[in-house]
Amino acid sequence: MQPPVEPWHYWPAEAPLDLDVDSFVKAYELIGFEICADATYEAGYQKLAIYGYPDRTFSHAARLNENGSWSSKLGCWEDIKHDTLRALEGRWPAYGKVYVYMKRKIVVDEAGNVIETHEHAGDFKEW
Repeated sequence: MQPPVEPWHYWPAEAPLDLDVDSFVKAYELIGFEICADATYEAGYQKLAIYGYPDRTFSHAARLNENGSWSSKLGCWEDIKHDTLRALEGRWPAYGKVYVYMKRKIVVDEAGNVIETHEHAGDFKEW
């Protein structure tokens, strides 16, 4: 998720249209995430780590996998998995540091498939 720069991006209409870490926190809150204490796996939740630079400009978000590894989307490049959040930390061109952890409740069926997350009730920015 990011402010609309390309046609395939989406962004909740109620979130500020800038690249500040706090704007991304607001955008994720609008789709059901809440700030949480740490990156520890919790059954029944999706977890994110939001990275930023020293001036609090957003740089990246990573998603926690069930096995404790993390997944990251590298723009139009391939997705990667990394064992730790520190693996992506550092000065540009790395992703800065993790500023915020977030989570949202998910519901899974007996086979472990996600069947429900949060339904967004608002509008998304349109081109």
